[in-house]
Amino acid sequence: MCFKDRHGKHSVKASGLDRKFSKSQLESQLGSFESGRLAYTVEEKERYNAKPLHRDPERGRLFAEYKASIKHRKSKCESMAQELVNVRRKWKLKQLKLRADGT
Repeated sequence: MCFKDRHGKHSVKASGLDRKFSKSQLESQLGSFESGRLAYTVEEKERYNAKPLHRDPERGRLFAEYKASIKHRKSKCESMAQELVNVRRKWKLKQLKLRADGT
């Protein structure tokens, strides 16, 4: 037995939900399996919709604020990465100088 979303690509085996729904468990409780029956149809009352429920007039401003903050964070990360490269270069030069002086 499996459960499937008729409008999507989601499906799950009954035994995947719980061990109690394995074929052997169900047969021990309900009797032997009989195939060939028509699937149980359910009338659709409501369907999930991923669109936002509220259309706030400020959402454009909020999205612009979000994008600006992401851009700011990216620039900070890039500058920190460049600073790290500079520090590594500085210490590598210092290390080479110490090795050269030691020989």
